[in-house]
Amino acid sequence: MTTATMDKSIDFLTPNGFSRPASFDVIWDNILSKNYTQSRSFSSDITNALNFLRKKGVEIEDDISVEDFLTNNYGMLAYLYDVPKKVFDYFGDVPLKFSLFSDPDGQDNFQQVFFEIQTNLSPEKANEKLSQLNRNWLLKIEDKDIYSLNFSLNFA
Repeated sequence: MTTATMDKSIDFLTPNGFSRPASFDVIWDNILSKNYTQSRSFSSDITNALNFLRKKGVEIEDDISVEDFLTNNYGMLAYLYDVPKKVFDYFGDVPLKFSLFSDPDGQDNFQQVFFEIQTNLSPEKANEKLSQLNRNWLLKIEDKDIYSLNFSLNFA
């Protein structure tokens, strides 16, 4: 029987042909030994934004789908905090509903979120206010994440 022996063990964690300084091991052990608090996750930020909207009286339709959408469009979260105030500035204290629209027949699983504004205004007046909201706020934002945020009117 023949036994093969190696003079030096192979460190599979270090790429072959590269050396790492001894200080790396000291720093790495120091980092691992500290008790770090866990960082906030995307889901907690999304939950906070949705809870904020609920506190402002916004009805959220199909929470799970909306959360999934926001996970994939995380940059939109910051704007959600502004929506209730902006809508109330133009329409007064009106009911708002936040929902997701998906086009199952569309390409690339196209999705957008909508804030549905329920109003008693005439269609002409409501459309005028919605145009002002779009021109004065939404269209001035130069961020691609805002392109999936829409407003619709529901006449009571």
